[in-house]
Amino acid sequence: MSAPAGPRHKTLFLALAAVLAVWGVLGALDIPNQPYSGYSTGSDFEVTGIAADGPAAAAGLVEGDRIVSIAGVSVGEAGALADLPRAGIGETRSIVVDRDGQQTTVDLTYGSPTSSSARGSYFTLLIGAAFLFLGLWAYLKAPHAGTLLLVVLGCLLGPALLSGPYVPPGALTTVMAMIAVSGIVLGFAVLLDFVLRSGRANGYTSGGGGPRWLYWPALLIAVMLAGLNVLQPDFGGALSIVFQVMFGGFFLFYFTGSLVMVIRNHRKADPTLREARGLGLMLAGALIGLAPLTVAFVASLLPGNVTIPGAEYLAFTLVAVPVTFSLAAVKGGGTHSPEDHGVAPAL
Repeated sequence: MSAPAGPRHKTLFLALAAVLAVWGVLGALDIPNQPYSGYSTGSDFEVTGIAADGPAAAAGLVEGDRIVSIAGVSVGEAGALADLPRAGIGETRSIVVDRDGQQTTVDLTYGSPTSSSARGSYFTLLIGAAFLFLGLWAYLKAPHAGTLLLVVLGCLLGPALLSGPYVPPGALTTVMAMIAVSGIVLGFAVLLDFVLRSGRANGYTSGGGGPRWLYWPALLIAVMLAGLNVLQPDFGGALSIVFQVMFGGFFLFYFTGSLVMVIRNHRKADPTLREARGLGLMLAGALIGLAPLTVAFVASLLPGNVTIPGAEYLAFTLVAVPVTFSLAAVKGGGTHSPEDHGVAPAL
């Protein structure tokens, strides 16, 4: 009996992983240089959180303030706002806010990253590394269509999660933003494709490639976001609402769809298939990593800027997804059809 074929795209993915790893290390080295403002805002630039004893609190910002401009640049001018250089630690910028119908100016002096904010940045890098290297490990360990999707997912999410060092505004940052955002959007589609493949075999998931239609909405959104990065139109009013609804629907379809399908796959599979495909592992990973983010996102869509306590830390649970999904894919390596071996996701 001949030995099984090795991973078809091993060299390509190893090279991509090496480049993204270097990019992530450079990003980690830059974290101490990231300025800390001490406030957070919603999609409409309303201040939703103020860190106690932080720069924003010292400047006099309060929750409910709606930011009008930063350093003389209106927040509605997306292009001009994106061209603002990163604030330096110790630099002071004037922020105009609308407070109870009256415009007020506060002078905010940016501080060094706190231990909490720095940990958040480092953990984001860890999540990116988990998606990338666990997907790569799974593909090298058990090369089939499912693990190929996982390593592709890691490479797509890598540019965003393994954020590199600061690059001054310009053409390069525009290209980098396009790559990162497109990677996240297409990554959502790959995640749902993987989940669908892991379920009981049927006409939808059988055969060599994934369902082509699954990727078209994600590709359309990626192209639109790339165009927005280039054109940088001024957002406001109806345009802002249209894009919020569009991207909200996109998130619910792909991200929440992945959660729903994991639960459905586990519920409908018999015990033998659950064990063979590692569906129990996937269910645990989805409930830990996908469910909290889904709840937080749905809450953010509700009127009144509804926030969940500790919502800023919910994204960290996402690390459960690459851990459990990679283990499940390796465990279920023998349950995939021979024609699925090495097949790339269809676009």
